[in-house]
Amino acid sequence: MTAPPFDIHIGYRRGDREIAASLARRLEGRGLAVCYDAGIGGERTIAPDAAAQQARIVVLLVSSELHDGRELRPMVAAADRLARPVVTLLLENVQPDGAALEALADRIWIRAHPDPMSRIDDIADLLAQLTGRGAPKAEPRPEPETLEGREQTLDAAISELLNDTIDPEERAPTDPAAYVGKANSGGAPAPIRGGPAAAAAKVVTLGVYGAMARRHAIRSFRSNIRKL
Repeated sequence: MTAPPFDIHIGYRRGDREIAASLARRLEGRGLAVCYDAGIGGERTIAPDAAAQQARIVVLLVSSELHDGRELRPMVAAADRLARPVVTLLLENVQPDGAALEALADRIWIRAHPDPMSRIDDIADLLAQLTGRGAPKAEPRPEPETLEGREQTLDAAISELLNDTIDPEERAPTDPAAYVGKANSGGAPAPIRGGPAAAAAKVVTLGVYGAMARRHAIRSFRSNIRKL
């Protein structure tokens, strides 16, 4: 299989354009090839299912302006078929619904709120690490030790200690395989055949199944939110 031309594809909605552009610039500054499109209005430059074909990792920005299910489903399905990681960034403190919840509930969600712009560099570092092709950070040059420097060193040590106390399961994993979904795992109910009574039973069954599936999806979404 030919290697895709881009490292990362960023999918977003019109209202999240500024964050998408900022993230793309930081990723490019780390030596990554980035494309971004995914529904900003007007004609698209690529089809939804082409995102996974042209990039090694698909990144979805999710906020209160949810993605159109007609675009999201083929994008995620194509990523699953090609075993591409799908990294979902939750930009606002909202509970996704509809297509976003259905397609992505069982995956890892990375919490970028309440101020996504202040966490852009951390997000870019994580994504660069997932690609395995990020430019290495330059080693900082040692500076003369001062009282302020000692305080900063102490603050950094305390922060590291606090990070170590956080449950590792709540941290965003750095293994790309953790973000790869399974193809055809939608779990649609088996059809029921046999006359009007069976048809009525099917409607009731699907209604109950839908309510249960939505509750399960919400629980999965809440349990799969991770920190950077």
